[in-house]
Amino acid sequence: MNIIMTKNKKVIVSIILYALFSITFFILHVIGLSGRSVWESWAQLAVISGMAFSFGFASYYILTSGEIQKKLYSIGAITLVFFILLFFFMPHPGYILNDLNIYSFHAKIFTQYHQNPYIVKPLEFATDNDYHFVEMWKNQNYNYGPLWLAISSLPSLVTKNISIVLGLYKYMALLFYIGIAYFLYLLRDRDAKKMFLFAINPIVLYWGVMGAHNDLAMIFFAICSLYFLKKEKAYRAFIFLGLAILIKYIAVLLAPILFAHIYKRYKFQNLLYLVVVFFATIIVAYAPFHIGFNSILGNATLILPKLGGPLFTGVYASVHKGLEMNDTIFLQIKNIFFVLFALGYGIIIIKNWKRVSEYKNISNIFVSVLIWFYLCAYWFQAWYLIWIIPFLWMRDPLKHAIFASALIWYGLSFYFLSYVYSSAFGLVVALLLFLPIFFIFQHLRKVVFLEEN
Repeated sequence: MNIIMTKNKKVIVSIILYALFSITFFILHVIGLSGRSVWESWAQLAVISGMAFSFGFASYYILTSGEIQKKLYSIGAITLVFFILLFFFMPHPGYILNDLNIYSFHAKIFTQYHQNPYIVKPLEFATDNDYHFVEMWKNQNYNYGPLWLAISSLPSLVTKNISIVLGLYKYMALLFYIGIAYFLYLLRDRDAKKMFLFAINPIVLYWGVMGAHNDLAMIFFAICSLYFLKKEKAYRAFIFLGLAILIKYIAVLLAPILFAHIYKRYKFQNLLYLVVVFFATIIVAYAPFHIGFNSILGNATLILPKLGGPLFTGVYASVHKGLEMNDTIFLQIKNIFFVLFALGYGIIIIKNWKRVSEYKNISNIFVSVLIWFYLCAYWFQAWYLIWIIPFLWMRDPLKHAIFASALIWYGLSFYFLSYVYSSAFGLVVALLLFLPIFFIFQHLRKVVFLEEN
């Protein structure tokens, strides 16, 4: 009983520490300390480090605390609401507003100008009153799926006030976040601990709820797809996977894994029907916008070497002897990495061919694919880490806690390290910080285990 009480106290203390660092993070955003000077960056990094470490401790103690007492459910619910409200009302920094303004302006092109945003660009509407809000990607066609265009257009149908539109995006992100948490709870055999840790994860709250990025919408439909697959409702699973792809193309990485799973379990005939359903869902959605292949993918303007995946950035820097932009070298390395990623993806599928028939292995295989994508991508942003968090659960609570801490530190410090130096530099710093901690805690755990026995 004393051991249980001690663990509960450790859970409470670690969550309180995490809350205090999160409140400090909120205050830094309110007073506008966004890392524009050296001392501001160090202040942000110090607070982010505190958030990452305290979240790691909370994760470890929660996962090892045994059965949850009923009275703790109400405390957990209050804690969850506190973190949601804290991040929901956190002011937007400029680098987040850029994406939201792009969502809004493309929606305006579609709903008010009745033009196809896959063909026309914001630059063609330079006289619009809201054009000055679009600071980046002015010369780029729409790069997301038509389902996100439809969803992001809803606020534009309600109001023309861009401030209200951006606020409504946050409310929509909150709804998708709640939906993910709910279906994750069902997928994880109603494990409230895992759902709680996902829900208070600062990457999800900061980049997802506060940032209102469409990654939450994509993950919601992907999670729904896995839920229906678990219930052996394959047609619904592939329809929802198609919807995820119609939000953001990257969800297509899950398709071959699900196709392999269906083939291993139900063989060719069922797979053929599902392929038809899957592609029919996507084709019907794209048909109204399609005017040639380029109308689907938009312009390939995402070219900034230091914001590639760590492996891509490292190779580019080695070949070019630096991170300055060189179009020819960038495109050559980009093409090589497309092939390299495809080969790696194939190897992951082949290596897990026997395991893919079991539903419980799908998440782990998908995590392997995402990690390989993160390493090879020629364009990487911190909110992409949201994709991996719902699927990643290590059996060892200590390894999970430390990996979660490193992921949080890297994700929240991305704009202070990756934009100034490179994404590869940010990852190396995160590893140098957290790998020694992992080995220290491994040693301490062995010592405690021996003493208890």
